[in-house]
Amino acid sequence: MAGRPFHTTDTYLDDIRTMYSNEGFSTRAISAKLQEKYGVCISYSTINRRVQEWGLKRQQPNASDIIRDPQVVAFVQQEWRENCSHQEILRNISIAMPYIQITDRQLRTLREENRIKYRRRGDILLEEEEVAKEAIQEVLKEHGGAYGRDLVQVALRRDGILVSQYNLRSWQRELDPQGMLYPTWTIARLGT
Repeated sequence: MAGRPFHTTDTYLDDIRTMYSNEGFSTRAISAKLQEKYGVCISYSTINRRVQEWGLKRQQPNASDIIRDPQVVAFVQQEWRENCSHQEILRNISIAMPYIQITDRQLRTLREENRIKYRRRGDILLEEEEVAKEAIQEVLKEHGGAYGRDLVQVALRRDGILVSQYNLRSWQRELDPQGMLYPTWTIARLGT
């Protein structure tokens, strides 16, 4: 008889039970582990159907436990250092830690609670950042409130300092959070 080879999932019941009930693996992860460990190809939908037939309950880690797990936080920080995007981090967690089921919202919460920024743009060294901040302050002092971000960026480029718009925006907010650092009379005088 030709066709797909028949593998009985009952043979792998103990492994499936351990991975599903004790370790919290998804059925996709279990399928991959069985393929890796035994060389058998059992689809995740078959495993899902059999898990329901056997009445197995999946161990669901508490969502707050996931986002506070030091191993997960360290992994996300390392991914951020490698300048991965949010979606790349989400995908890499599912690959590196298949027993962790983290949602997009949980990852966002984890990043907010641990102050892990989103993808860094214009990544520069700390010394270069300090030079750029000093140059931004000088441009703003020289031209007062008449210069917006675009003109500040042009003035910096003229001086040979390349700063991304993202960094310029965040540093301007950091240097002058209220937008009140430079007197309004400067704007009025330059506008006339």
